[in-house]
Amino acid sequence: MVFSGLHALYARGTGFSLQGLENVSLVGITSALHGHTGFSLSGYGVTLRDSTVYGTGCAAADVTGGDMMQLLPSGNFVINNSMHDYARIIRTYNPGLGWFGAVGQTMANNTFRNAPHNGMLGGGALNLVEGNLFDTLLYEATDSGAFYVGYSWTQRGNVVRGNTFRNIRATEKTTLGYPSVQAIYLDDQQSGYVLENNVCENSTTCFFVGGGRDVIVRNNICRHTGRCLHLDNRGMYWEHDSCVYNATWTGRLIQELFDVNYTHPPYSTAFPEIVDTLSRRMCVPVNVSFTGNFGCDVSQMIDMSLKDLADYGDVYAGNTNATTC
Repeated sequence: MVFSGLHALYARGTGFSLQGLENVSLVGITSALHGHTGFSLSGYGVTLRDSTVYGTGCAAADVTGGDMMQLLPSGNFVINNSMHDYARIIRTYNPGLGWFGAVGQTMANNTFRNAPHNGMLGGGALNLVEGNLFDTLLYEATDSGAFYVGYSWTQRGNVVRGNTFRNIRATEKTTLGYPSVQAIYLDDQQSGYVLENNVCENSTTCFFVGGGRDVIVRNNICRHTGRCLHLDNRGMYWEHDSCVYNATWTGRLIQELFDVNYTHPPYSTAFPEIVDTLSRRMCVPVNVSFTGNFGCDVSQMIDMSLKDLADYGDVYAGNTNATTC
């Protein structure tokens, strides 16, 4: 079934809310100026393509499908859409695209522009995020990312490549603290991501790994930015409770491993590196690599000592920091 060429405007709620779909495409649709969300779609074989969302009170779109327990892919596609000027009423955590619990979903060649908070917000496994443009986002926010995920050791196999991030800066004064916004933000020990061949320009921080494990950051470009690369060891200190396991306490990240029976298929076969997590320096950001990244006119290439990186078993090699572009 294909919905094509429709225009839906001025709903008090959501423009298109279609759940439990199978092999349904929405193509060339405008969904705009709603009180809530432009598109809310779930199922298998769902496609949202060549469509436009703007002026929504909350998120522009949320699209999800697949089964996280079985790692059953959805086969969903969100491609070549334009999402701009959303989150008009509720300003935070209403992204251009939400993809919570998605498995095997492709999100490519979309544009997310001019919004106070995230471009993409969600989480899942075995997803591809490719060729998207994130432009002028997070201008009213702090402690967030244009592409934002977090708090999981099981949501793995996601690839973020060939995207462009521009003007990811907070321009409004923060009430508390200081502006801390990232182009790509793997928060709270989020693990199992590949970040490659992305371009980040005129932004506060580009590629932020918040204490996670098994993360690859390679062949990215930072131009006219603050920090290019970031890694921290939060699991060893203030976030230790979430990743510890002993006779009296099971942290949230460990419990999630048990919930998916991580030492058995499908997780043990899809992500073999996950099997020895409990014996492989829990809470330490192990097996993180920064290779072949290029920075020019950046204030700081990486903000962790290379000695600490080596102590954690991480790799920093072939990265270049030029003074001019």
